[in-house]
Amino acid sequence: IGWSDFWIYDGENTDAPQLGYWEDDISPGTITAGYQNTTGALTVKFEAQGWTPFEKPGWAANISCHVPVEDDFEVMNLELSYAAVFENDYPVAIATLKNIGTTILQKDVVFSANGVDFATVTSAMVGQSDTITVEAIWNPTIEGDYVLTATVPEDQGSDDNNSFSMMQHVYPFDHFYEGFELEQFPPDGWSQSGNAWTHGNNTPAIGEGHAYLWVDYGLFDTLYTPKLHIEAGDKLSFYAYSSAWWPGELDLCWIDGETGVATLIENVPLPFMAYQYFEIDVSDAAGDNYLGFVGKYNPLGGQGEVKLDEVEGIGIERFFYEDDLKAYVLGGSITPVEEVATTLEVKIKNIGSTFTPGSDYTVKLMQDSNTELMSYPGQDINPKEVLDITMDYTFPTAGLYHCTVEIDFANDQDVSNNISTPLDIYVQQDGTVQVPIGTGWDYESNWTHPIITQPTGMYSQTLYVAENVGDPNTITGILYYYKLNENYPVSDIPLTMWMSETEETSMAGPLEAANDYYKVFEGTVDYQPGIHEVYIPLDFVYNYQGGNLLVTTYKDYTANWLGSSNIAVSQVADTMVRYYNGYENGEPIDPYNQQSLDSVFQQHKTEFANVKLFKFNLEGQYCTPQTLNGTMAGDYVNGVTFNEI
Repeated sequence: IGWSDFWIYDGENTDAPQLGYWEDDISPGTITAGYQNTTGALTVKFEAQGWTPFEKPGWAANISCHVPVEDDFEVMNLELSYAAVFENDYPVAIATLKNIGTTILQKDVVFSANGVDFATVTSAMVGQSDTITVEAIWNPTIEGDYVLTATVPEDQGSDDNNSFSMMQHVYPFDHFYEGFELEQFPPDGWSQSGNAWTHGNNTPAIGEGHAYLWVDYGLFDTLYTPKLHIEAGDKLSFYAYSSAWWPGELDLCWIDGETGVATLIENVPLPFMAYQYFEIDVSDAAGDNYLGFVGKYNPLGGQGEVKLDEVEGIGIERFFYEDDLKAYVLGGSITPVEEVATTLEVKIKNIGSTFTPGSDYTVKLMQDSNTELMSYPGQDINPKEVLDITMDYTFPTAGLYHCTVEIDFANDQDVSNNISTPLDIYVQQDGTVQVPIGTGWDYESNWTHPIITQPTGMYSQTLYVAENVGDPNTITGILYYYKLNENYPVSDIPLTMWMSETEETSMAGPLEAANDYYKVFEGTVDYQPGIHEVYIPLDFVYNYQGGNLLVTTYKDYTANWLGSSNIAVSQVADTMVRYYNGYENGEPIDPYNQQSLDSVFQQHKTEFANVKLFKFNLEGQYCTPQTLNGTMAGDYVNGVTFNEI
């Protein structure tokens, strides 16, 4: 294709189903008419750009016709779950199959490395013209070059398309290399002093990823390598550059593995706008130490930008303890019910250099780091192997549990990584009704939704119609679904929430001040990297009467950038959200001042944040809390909290 727009339709005209859209000079590859397309025709739509620099924009294709047979599969692709593979790694080989025959079938896929089979996996049933992926774990134990192949049995098709091969190099176990291909950042074993270094994928030197630094004036961030074994004469190679508009600086230093003292090796002379290859002698760092990339602003440019890729040691070896187990993220439901078993999950990895028998360690579920809730026996684990540990536990009573998982391994030579990330679990009282609202899972920018991590103020009102909220009852909590795009946790996001009921059926009208709403929460919430849930236990439970529920939230201005995040939303026809994001005359907006809200530019959305409401019948246990903006009213018992429930 010659730098233009290109569509292919599965039929005789553009009313037929669209098979794909391509632009610029990207080839569509092989496109086959679907089995329901009885004409066998394909329609191409091509639009040349008026500004194209080419004299003769256009397209060219090889077209062939054939009569489909019952059994005909094509192995379209084979790839690994990550690009850099080392001895004893466990990459996943992913084969893509397409059924180009006329019969729904399943296939046995044989995976091999240098002609030796390492897995046979049976696919699911594959419909005509459908594609499917089949996965198998590969565990290479010897360095070298490999030809990986995925093969399906011979079929009735005439084309030679029953297998697909790829080349893969396997590095020695302790070779030091990082291409930043995975979204996980910092990469496993790496660390950083701040949060300015992140994962990028828009301009890698090689492959599909790189390390990216954006730092404000006066700040810096150091990206630390794993512990390395360095000898005199060893060198470190990498690619790096900065921006002419936002020039950044890069220093290479080494950090003593025992004292933690950092020493400068070299100020790296970064070029602008294009990668340059660097090869730096690191003899000064000889021993078992760390290297650090100090990214910082340039005084002449204010903010600074640096891109770093393809970091590799020449003679340098990655340091490994013999015995070293690591616990990763603790996951599972954060709102289980008391006296009902719930499943928690955690990943355990052997980052040591030797095999660890399961009898040598246990995995413990802990509360507040000092109370053991349960103990799970270990499993045999090879170097670099990852185990998915599931633990079924029954919380005896309702309340908040601050949980972690701890590896109890007497021989572990680095206990600093034996504790998982924490998970706050809000155990619900038996009888709590959970009401999910929203089925869409588009993660929309949270500039427009209830909980935002950007520094600006936000006043947002979301309508949940009565038929979705359900029967009258006391609302005790609310749960949101979010995606934090940063590689670091974000804590203490300020949030105030009110609830009320309204006869309004859409949010097309103007924002209303919170004076007449019931304040149900005032505090902070925390986000973890990735896709998670956040539960908000109401400070003052809300006595829902059965009307359309209006949830109003306010986030005050924060001086610091808290990160980029998204909220899961559902798209609807009606306007369900009205909001204002920003300031009024340079000052944070006042949620209790109607004149202040009337003076700002309001916006509307035909979508709403997915939530789960938690409702519990308090009749006979507490009087209905009567709170207006968090103040007591009348002689009622007020301030019923989550723990009291």
